[in-house]
Amino acid sequence: MATQTTNLGLKKPDGTDYVLVADLNSNMDVVDNMTGKLSNLLTSAKTNLVAAINEAAVTGGTNAPYVGDNLNWYEWDAMTSRYVDANISAQGVQMQTGTVITGVSTIPAVYATGIAYAKKYDLYLNISTHNVYQCATEGNAATATWKYLTNIKGATGFSPSADISKSGNIATINITDELGRTTATVMDGTDGISPQASVAAISGGARITITDANGTTAQNVMDGADGKGNNWYTGNAITGTSITPSVYATGIANAFAGDMYLNNGALPNTGREYVCTTGGSDSTALWKYNALLRGADGQGTGDMLKSTYDHDSDGIVDDAERLGGNLPSYYAAAKNIPAAQIQSDWNQSAATALSFINNKPTLGSLAAKNTISTDDISDSIVIDCKLAKMSAITLKGNASTNIATPADLTAAQVRTMLNVVDGADATGTALELTTAIDAIADADKIIIEDVSAAAGLQTKHVLWSS
Repeated sequence: MATQTTNLGLKKPDGTDYVLVADLNSNMDVVDNMTGKLSNLLTSAKTNLVAAINEAAVTGGTNAPYVGDNLNWYEWDAMTSRYVDANISAQGVQMQTGTVITGVSTIPAVYATGIAYAKKYDLYLNISTHNVYQCATEGNAATATWKYLTNIKGATGFSPSADISKSGNIATINITDELGRTTATVMDGTDGISPQASVAAISGGARITITDANGTTAQNVMDGADGKGNNWYTGNAITGTSITPSVYATGIANAFAGDMYLNNGALPNTGREYVCTTGGSDSTALWKYNALLRGADGQGTGDMLKSTYDHDSDGIVDDAERLGGNLPSYYAAAKNIPAAQIQSDWNQSAATALSFINNKPTLGSLAAKNTISTDDISDSIVIDCKLAKMSAITLKGNASTNIATPADLTAAQVRTMLNVVDGADATGTALELTTAIDAIADADKIIIEDVSAAAGLQTKHVLWSS
């Protein structure tokens, strides 16, 4: 978020902000009003001012974005501490040429221009009709819309003509050129010699020769303008907004009055249009600022109302100009902090860091190991809650016939290990047990447990026989 300078209140964009042309122009107006005429400044003041301007032109403030050689914006990356390409074009209005867009409709429409991507306010010159169209909605060749803007073709040049008529001893010569119609009369000579007139073509016009009693008179009549329409040039040689005609090193060999020049370079000159006031070569043609074809800077949309987020109307979101809830004036500038206090704070920080290093916890022998064996765990250390969770209604044990890792045993596995049938009840009476074994076969053995007998005599074996 942009901040402001202390003395002049100049707007300073943050490192991640896009620079607005309106902010730059506003800053320039403030500087111009405060400095006045530079010729009245002292030498030392001029030196300081030039240094400040150069610094601002190069950096635009701490970590401010800038336009790279590829005409893209470069932004400061705090993670890598360097500027990176934001892949956002900083180019202004572009002039495209072709014959696809035609007509004079001011209603935006899509044309198959073949332009990969057109920006709003880009221009398109039909090189056949010399109509100029403006992009109304940016997009690719299938989505961008264009509308008729103007025609830059000049009026057709006028070719001169001449005719001669004679009545009696008077010859009338009529000459018509771009300035109008001129009529001249020639009388016969006093000697009775009839005047003679002839017209011969010469380079760039015609030569009229008249012979009468007074001799021969000749006059050259030059052609008017050749009817060449005005040209439209692009580049970045002409800059500024001066309306005083001046010479610029445009590289144009022969410019005509009325020709136009569009600056398609970098901001703030991109989109400015200039007109030739006096034709000539690169070193003699005069140009002046005419209009700004670049659209207004985008202001964005959203719900950030000034009445809600900028109560003091200083152009800065309230919380953005605070650190820890305090304005910058709350904190002391580094240059105003006494050296003794800085030394004391440094000593205290160093002592705290050294104490942490000297008293850091000891990790023991396990810190150097990638794996831990049972020998590394002390006896009776692992508690029940540190064991792996068991499935419901299971016992931990080994149902195999070999030494193995403990596993969760089901009820069926436990009954098998204990040799107990499913549904067995240790509280059953002898009568209940007898009733439950009515389906045994001959020679089956029945085990009867007598819980009332003395120890050692509780289990009795009965051999069944039908």
